[in-house]
Amino acid sequence: SRIPNGDSVLDPCDNTAWPGVGHISKSGGGSLNPFGSDFRDAGYRWTVDLCQKDSDGDGISNGAELGDSACAWTPSNGATLGPVIGHPGVGSCAVSNVQPEDQHGHSGEHPGQHGPHGHVGK
Repeated sequence: SRIPNGDSVLDPCDNTAWPGVGHISKSGGGSLNPFGSDFRDAGYRWTVDLCQKDSDGDGISNGAELGDSACAWTPSNGATLGPVIGHPGVGSCAVSNVQPEDQHGHSGEHPGQHGPHGHVGK
């Protein structure tokens, strides 16, 4: 892999594998996401600048998201990596996981419930 933990990046929406890390399509190919554009601009190399950059604008550097917060990894040095904590090209899940009852202000409670015991004040 040309990026740290490149084979371990997951979709932030459903936690399935995203092997095409730099692409909008999970499987790769086609349009690039912001990280893919930055990786291309870096000559398809993992650089300190790319590592320190926050391509997706989520407030977490690419390196931190990919487990290389020290920006020490190279394809040949085998530097120890931490866990993948995000996707460098996708800032957050674009799909809402809100349940229908939440949309009506019930916070996941069933109709008629008003607290953990079903009634307020008892």
